[in-house]
Amino acid sequence: MSQQVVYQDSQGVVLASDSRVMYIDGEAWQVAPSQKKIYSLGPDACISSVGEAVGVTLSQQFQERVRERGWTELLDIYAAAHDFLNRRYYRYLLQHYGWFRTHPGAFRLLYFVIAGYSRRLGEGKVFLLESKDHELPFTLVPIGPVVTMPRVLTLEARLVALQKRGASLEEVAAFCLEQLQLIARRDATVGGPYQVVVITASGVRFVEDW
Repeated sequence: MSQQVVYQDSQGVVLASDSRVMYIDGEAWQVAPSQKKIYSLGPDACISSVGEAVGVTLSQQFQERVRERGWTELLDIYAAAHDFLNRRYYRYLLQHYGWFRTHPGAFRLLYFVIAGYSRRLGEGKVFLLESKDHELPFTLVPIGPVVTMPRVLTLEARLVALQKRGASLEEVAAFCLEQLQLIARRDATVGGPYQVVVITASGVRFVEDW
């Protein structure tokens, strides 16, 4: 599984993630070695995934596509991501159709976050793509200023309170890291190391990475 936090306000975007990956080995859940979940897409954008472990592979593949094409504008990157992720995830599902039939307990939920600063719009923006039960194409999910995946309502409420009092993105980033560490202490499916990214008009900046 995973735990991610997305926060956005007029200053920009904060994206935070753990590195735990769960997978099925036979009939038992296993924990994979730590895996990065957030990948930069040029100077102004990032992609991350929550849910099926294949999301990490697809994020890496899309990062390489962005490098090859030299895309930098967030809106262009999102349009390309929607097409790319639909096609690659469909290919993956076809290749593993038999395995999923014999493993009914496997994850069938996948989210992608494409977050960044749009030079065209002059603001930060977050796109959340969702596939439930392997449905395609991915659905663009409307979100507010704060979203946690999986949902942690108390954390969302505290982030909204930070926004109301005008907290800086650096303060929000530090708070997100602290909260991920606290969640990991009580939930074995969440664990470090962690990644925390701040995205503003100055670009993408990893304030926590490994």
